[in-house]
Amino acid sequence: MKVKNNKEPKWLEEIAITLWILSIATIAAFFLKTRNISDINIAFCYILAILMVSRFTQGYTLGMIASFVGMIMVHYFVADPGSDLHLFRIGSIFFLVCMLLVSVIMSAMRIHNKEQLENAMLQEERTNQLNEINNQLLITSGLSNTIDLILKFCVEITNRTAIFYKEDPQQGDRGVVLAVHDKEKNVFSSSHELFVAHWVFENKKDAGVGTDYSTRSSCIYLPFVIQGKVIGVMGIYCANQKQLSLSDRKFLKLLISQGVMALERQIYIDHQQSMILETEKEKMRGNLLRAVSHDLRTPLTGIIGASATLLEHESYLDLNRRKELIRHINEDSTWLLHMVENLLSVTRIHEDSSKVNKVLEPVEEVVAEAVMRLKKRYQTAKVEVKVPDELLMVPMDVTLIEQVLINLMENSIKYSKSQEPIHLTVESLGRSAIFSVADQGRGLEQSQLDNIFDGYSRDSNSNSDTTKGMGIGLSICKTIILAHGGTIEGKNRLGGGAIFTFTLPLEGGQTS
Repeated sequence: MKVKNNKEPKWLEEIAITLWILSIATIAAFFLKTRNISDINIAFCYILAILMVSRFTQGYTLGMIASFVGMIMVHYFVADPGSDLHLFRIGSIFFLVCMLLVSVIMSAMRIHNKEQLENAMLQEERTNQLNEINNQLLITSGLSNTIDLILKFCVEITNRTAIFYKEDPQQGDRGVVLAVHDKEKNVFSSSHELFVAHWVFENKKDAGVGTDYSTRSSCIYLPFVIQGKVIGVMGIYCANQKQLSLSDRKFLKLLISQGVMALERQIYIDHQQSMILETEKEKMRGNLLRAVSHDLRTPLTGIIGASATLLEHESYLDLNRRKELIRHINEDSTWLLHMVENLLSVTRIHEDSSKVNKVLEPVEEVVAEAVMRLKKRYQTAKVEVKVPDELLMVPMDVTLIEQVLINLMENSIKYSKSQEPIHLTVESLGRSAIFSVADQGRGLEQSQLDNIFDGYSRDSNSNSDTTKGMGIGLSICKTIILAHGGTIEGKNRLGGGAIFTFTLPLEGGQTS
């Protein structure tokens, strides 16, 4: 992308052009002399030749040489051998001066016009570069990607190593470096360079090579300022304190102005996304609280009612009735324990980032552990498991994913109203692992499909005060899967029953 001006003269080619032009002029002069045409026309032949030499060669040297040659040749064709020597000298000197002036004026005009043309071409090239930069910045998303793109353009423009600090280096930021040569990567790590970058953050001014502050630096540092606040500083390495050209400085200022607008837009987008995320988290918290309030009230009401009956009417109850009330108390207490386990699972997710610590785990072991824990609660449960034959390692928080599998299988046992086995299947597809839990029961009602993970009871026909719903469990499943960067959905199977499917990305974990 860097514009290169090739001003190296092609001497051999220009000398050949000069000789060719003077040869043509000499042939024309000889022709005019043999035809006894006015001698002034011979002088004009060489004047025209000098103009052509000045036009097609660089600098002044060849034009002046052509002037001397022209003077000699005009004297050769025009001067009378018997003429007065003094007059000849005066005429020759006058002609030579005129030819030199013509050569210098034409060369100066040509150089000036060429410089104007080169400047115009340079401006057009850099205008196209700015349009390209602006287009690239518009389609780039993410703050780090925008910074990388700004650095890339800076290096291409200057052909020098550059660094970008998002924060003051005295706060620990070591910046993002894009090096032209690997040995230049450590240039910015000296205490002096770090202090100069810090000074730019503090004072919002350029510093380093070619500026009024810290001329001993090996770099130049330029601030990115938004509404009076420095959001970043870009440093450019100047080997041997070689300053940037005025053209490059001006172009970098334009790049920085475009970069500031791009960063400001990206910061605004990130802020909006953060607000949306916070809104979603608040919505999820609200749904979770509503589900918790329902699921707590239902079993507690049953426990209070059964225990009150035992306390107040124990003498009137037979043994079978007392055992039945105790069994209800046990079931409701177990339910509360399971719900507390779900709530404790959610607390394992970091509130600040909604992320989890993922470690590579073998899927077969995770599934086996979840099924074993389920059968401790439901001894008669039938679960058919299908996992890949090859070892499949998936990044996950194993405790949370086991809780998701238990919740989904328990949901199928309690609400499918079927004695057929539950099918738990795991497969690998692309960059994701796909888990599915399917039953062969009554399936989901259409009204449940839109908000089944919002924290409400699955059974819409049951009284909310007497039925313990699995809404809390499904809501927590969604929270856990989203925190893993996956997706989850529930729908009806074509052959009858419901199927819950969630995916986990196969990348992003740590080896254990």
